[in-house]
This record gives sequence, C-alpha cells and structure tokens, in this order.
Amino acid sequence: MENILLRQLENVLCEGMKVPEELRRLYQWIEDNGFYEDREGIRYGYLYPQQALRDSWTDTERKGGTIISFYADSREEQDETVTRYYGNKDEEISSRLCIFSQTGADGSMGALWLDDEGETRIVHLGSGSGSTMLCTLAQNGLDFLRLLVIGYDEICWDSELPLPPNHDEEGLFVKPNLPFRTWVENTFRTTIPELGTEIVTPVRMGEQKSKGDLFVEWSNKVVRQSMVENPAGGFQPETAPSPPAACAILGFGYLGRPLAERLYQHGCRVSALKRRLTSDDINLPIGLHTADLNQTPLSDGLFACWQGIPTWICLLPSSAFADYPALIAAWVAAAERYGAEHLIFTGSIGVYGRQERVCDEDSPPDDGDEKAARLLAAEQAVRASSVAATDILRLGGLYDAERHPLATVAKNAGRLKGGEAVNMLHRDRAVSALFQTACTPDGHRLRNLVETPHPSRRSFYAAEAAKLGLPVPQFAEGGGRGRTVQTRYGEFSAILQLADTAG
Repeated sequence: MENILLRQLENVLCEGMKVPEELRRLYQWIEDNGFYEDREGIRYGYLYPQQALRDSWTDTERKGGTIISFYADSREEQDETVTRYYGNKDEEISSRLCIFSQTGADGSMGALWLDDEGETRIVHLGSGSGSTMLCTLAQNGLDFLRLLVIGYDEICWDSELPLPPNHDEEGLFVKPNLPFRTWVENTFRTTIPELGTEIVTPVRMGEQKSKGDLFVEWSNKVVRQSMVENPAGGFQPETAPSPPAACAILGFGYLGRPLAERLYQHGCRVSALKRRLTSDDINLPIGLHTADLNQTPLSDGLFACWQGIPTWICLLPSSAFADYPALIAAWVAAAERYGAEHLIFTGSIGVYGRQERVCDEDSPPDDGDEKAARLLAAEQAVRASSVAATDILRLGGLYDAERHPLATVAKNAGRLKGGEAVNMLHRDRAVSALFQTACTPDGHRLRNLVETPHPSRRSFYAAEAAKLGLPVPQFAEGGGRGRTVQTRYGEFSAILQLADTAG
C-alpha cells in the first residue's frame, strides 16, 4: 500500500531535511490501520479512528488519547504560513521549517526544523491566540511518539505538560489510546514517561530565556531581524507593564487557574478562594482558601484573608449562586474595608438580552430580561464602589478545546438559525485581557470582550468541528444576524481579532 501521508510530506521537505525514521513508521501504521481522511486533495492522518472518537465524545469524556492530525500543505502555503508567523519573508525561515501536523484546536502546529548542524528536529509553533508554546517538542522521532502516548488531550499547552493527563477532576476525561501505546512500546522497545516535561522543556513565545533550546534562540533571532525590517511584524514579548505585587482571585476554576498561573509567572503573589480543594491544588505556589459561598453567610469578614492585597478579581459565574448580586455586593464591601486599590469584575454580554440589535458599551441593558437584570444588579454594586480603580469586563461566550459548547449546540442545532452571529471569546483571549487589565489600572472602565469579526453560527461551528474532528452541526435556515456585541474601545484589539470567518 502506498504511503500517501509520507509522500505528501516528502514532497514539501526543505533541502537537507530528513523525515525521522520513527515518524515514517508512524505514518505507515496510520495508513495500514486506515486512520485517515481525504479532504480537498490532502490526506489527514490520525492516531485513532475518527468516527469512533466522535461517537465517544460527551461533555465529560472521550476516547482516543491525544488528538493530533498529520498533513502537509503545499510548499507555497507552508511558506505563507511561516511568513505570517514570524512576520518576515526570509529564505532563512522558509528553508528550515516544514509544518507536518496540527497539535491543537487553537491552530498550533508541529513542524520539522533544520538546526545549524543539519539535523532535523521536531518543534512546536503555538498559535499565539491560544497556545503560546514555542519550543523544541522532541529531539528525535522516538521521543515525539513517547510524548503522544502519555495521553494529554492536546500537546500544545505548556501548563499541562508538568502534570499527568486527567489531573483536573472537573475537566474532560481523556481515555488512553491503548492500541497506539501497545504499538509504540512493542515496536520500539521503549518506556513511556508519566509527564510531558520529561521530554519537553516548554518555552513561550517572546521569552528571552531560551532554556538552552536552540530552536527558541533561532526563532528569537529571526523575529528580531523581522522587527528591524518591519516593527509591527512577528510574535513579540509581552510589553505590558508589570502586574501588581499581589492579586486576590474569587473563583479559581476555568478562568481563575490559568490567570493565576500567568500572574505568578510574572512575579505576582496570588491568593484565591474556591469551593473546595482537590489533589491538583496541593503543590500550587498560590495561597488557597475554601468556602462554599452558597452555604456561608455573606459578610465582608469572609474575605479578611485578603487584607492589604491591592488587586481583587471576581470571576464567578452568575448561574452558580442563588443570590448573585448580594454576593458581589459583599465582595465589594470587603474590598473597600481591606484596602483594595483595583477591582476587576467579569460580567457578561447577557446584560444586553437576546433581542436582535448591535450593542456596544453605550447601549442600554435589556432590563426586561430577568437574567440581564440580575447581571446588571451585580455590576451596579461594582460601579458604586469607592475603590480607586474598577474594571467591568462583559465577556462573550467562553470556549476552548477542553470545554467546547459544540456538543451542546449540536443537540439543539435544528432549531437554531445558522445565519445568526456568534459572540464568542476563547478562554486564552479572556485570560490575556484579564492579565492586561490587572497590569493597567486606570479609573473606572466598562468594556465588552468579544472576538471580532463576528462569524455566523454556521461558519463558526463548522470551523470548530473541523479542528476537533467532530461532525458539523446542521442549523436551520433563515433569520437575521441576531444580537451582535461590539466594543467602542481598542485596548484589546490585538487580543480579540480573528481571521475573517464571517459568512
């Protein structure tokens, strides 16, 4: 049987580049097992039969081990991709990089890189809008296979690699890909590490410390050259001011944990309050406190542990609390009493209701909608605060590969209008905006955080389904654009901007 996957890759290799033998054998294993799909003249290879993976996927678990797709675009498309990535059209870049896989639903990529000694390495290019991991992924083909066997949902997230798969008891449970593991162990007579960091030393885009990673040093060099020729080009180190000395986070979950990690990595001392501790919390360098806010009497004394902390952040979902406005009022009162200097409150674009219209920060809330009225009452407690700096961030619908609304939407797709606009916000974009806000207190601000431009529901979920290897929902026809939420302010434009997928 012809190995089409391998032929596609060999046709676009850079001069002097070699496909690692282990990758060749992996491609043959994929072909022999029929784990591939042909779309628009390109073959995509997988580690698990895609229909079986799709059928197994629920809100809480799925089969298939690590999700990754293997493919090879044309050389021209490869060159365009790396040119956009590095902000520089340079033979030095295109002659040394060959993309061969998609490592995450955010658009992160695995590539072959030709090092200064003429050796072929496997490297990772984070999307920037999601994963920011840019580093050598494996020194050789065997280590790459061993990394895939460990069983992470995706291998693009640097925060996950120091931890075992399925460490988050509340996250999606990924069942191991046992046939793939058995094949790797038996074929190569090797062992499988428990943690990704036994193979990968993660580095983030823009980090000046390479951690001895030659690919990172090379990437930083070509980006510096790009910025000489084109100051707006290439991935750039974070230029935001330093974060506050300390932050207190109310709600240590979907948004709170990655935000805490980002703040801590930048030298901020973090304290947080969550409902209960889990085994994942034991070794975190974060001051954690526990309280069930639906069972604990609401008073500002509940937050006395945060006395003297300058920045307070509230990330609680309104739906989880019986009297959400009263809880936010107690949080605000405590912030005033214990010396907070900056409040950051994550609200929701739900304040605008569901009527078809275009909304920005000057648009009136829909006070006839019960949910909107509840959200607005919580916001008003923040507005009435005497704290010197306050930020109310109205978030769009949150999503990422770990907790994607696609499965829920698919169940109701038949009654949803495909032409209506979506108002979404990737979790990593939300974290970046929150981090930037914490770094830049400035009076009293209200901002909408929604990705732009606004794709239609049909085009958004079709693109997301393709990334995740899931069936495309079939939406009802007709309907207008529905509610579209925009912002009048440009502070987060770089964070919120998407490729134009509207339609």
